[in-house]
Amino acid sequence: GTFTPVIVAVAFLTTGAIWGSMLFFIIIAVGILFRYLFSRIHIHIVARMALLIAIVCLTMLATMILGVYIGWGALINISILPMVIMAGIVENFTQTQMEVGFKEAFRLTLATLALALISYLIIDSVGLQTLILIYPEWILGVLALEVFIGLWSGVRLMEYVRFYRIVGPQ
Repeated sequence: GTFTPVIVAVAFLTTGAIWGSMLFFIIIAVGILFRYLFSRIHIHIVARMALLIAIVCLTMLATMILGVYIGWGALINISILPMVIMAGIVENFTQTQMEVGFKEAFRLTLATLALALISYLIIDSVGLQTLILIYPEWILGVLALEVFIGLWSGVRLMEYVRFYRIVGPQ
């Protein structure tokens, strides 16, 4: 999805990129395991999602306790709400796995992580955060740009490249 990598990137702000990535894979692995177990008992999707969210929260709680026990501050500062989105990622992973296979589901999950890390680097940029805090009116400019992009109905750049042979140089 569009927003999932950004939400994961926000979660990375509290843990850092390395610990956040490790936690991402831990939660995905635990979630996939429990999603598989839940599919074996054939429960409704709402109950399955509630159980996945609970399992993700328990996994994060266990990670936080481990962080306290070991003394790693990055694991103590886990942001709960963005990481709950991981339950949705687990659900999407298993749905994609059933529809097109494990390889494609894994590729999409890696793409989500890569976009989350890129978003994290942009969000974590000291200059960008300072700029937005000092000049919050820039957000209005971003909103205007988003409206312009949303209203765009012209040909996309990739379509020019894709159909160049047919259309030829203009």
